[in-house]
Amino acid sequence: MKKFKIAMIGTGGRSVAYARAFGKSEEIEIVAVADPNRRNIQTMFHLSGISGEHIKQYEDWHQLLENHHDLDGATVITPNYLHREPAVALLKRGIAVALEKPKTTTMRDSEQIVEAVQNSGRIL
Repeated sequence: MKKFKIAMIGTGGRSVAYARAFGKSEEIEIVAVADPNRRNIQTMFHLSGISGEHIKQYEDWHQLLENHHDLDGATVITPNYLHREPAVALLKRGIAVALEKPKTTTMRDSEQIVEAVQNSGRIL
């Protein structure tokens, strides 16, 4: 069975719940994570029980996108005011996005994400 390849952008507190759920699924494979704080990445792996051994790790989500062209989906678990840029970039590449709430902190950012969803045909 082909696994659904995902990336996690942001590995703060809520990421542990996502990682645990993904780690239990036989249909999902975490292939990459990005967080500017390496300690957050290691803490997420430790608390979720995932080794992280075969998961690519980046300090910048832009690098993650440059190196992973076969993603099926991604989670954006960054501070709320930082949701728009990675969400729009992922959607423009045709990647489905799971976005933490609130979606954004401004109406303009929200409108840009909605437009990216409509243009990409992907789900948010």
